[in-house]
Amino acid sequence: MITHRRGIFFTDALIGLIIIAALATAIAVALTQYHRAAGRMSDTRAAERLCERTLADLSVGAKPAPDARVSWKAMQVNDTPVGYVWIEVSARCDQSGAALVGLVPAMPVEGKP
Repeated sequence: MITHRRGIFFTDALIGLIIIAALATAIAVALTQYHRAAGRMSDTRAAERLCERTLADLSVGAKPAPDARVSWKAMQVNDTPVGYVWIEVSARCDQSGAALVGLVPAMPVEGKP
């Protein structure tokens, strides 16, 4: 007498669907983390660009464009060349921030633009 095992196909199909669902969930989580990290990197780069632009303006003696996200302050450093001052420029863009330190001609540099 031959017996047929009818439940094996259904069980194999169910296990296959569970594996596919688990892989799809893992891929979705990875893509979400990737997009969040890309957003943070974009915000950080935007803050760095603000710092670079402000430092470049100050280094040629120009007044930087007013921007509430940017601030700078003079730093007390020994062995600074005469007529120059070290400043730290800080910027925030959404949840990310950046800071650059540079040597600029001496002028009132304390505070915001």
